[in-house]
Amino acid sequence: MARGTGHRAQSTEHRAQGTGHGARGTGHRAQSTGHRARGTGHRARGKDRSCRGRASRAGLLQ
Repeated sequence: MARGTGHRAQSTEHRAQGTGHGARGTGHRAQSTGHRARGTGHRARGKDRSCRGRASRAGLLQ
């Protein structure tokens, strides 16, 4: 029984570490949003006509 409680204590510690990884995940999300912002920038600079053409074609297909 005593050993079982010890394992439970370890499991709680692992859970605490898991929450820490979750915090890191949010950090990665912040970076991904930054990449998305850059991606939209490249699209705006790249080919507005092509993007509009694709949008119009997609609209017609839908």
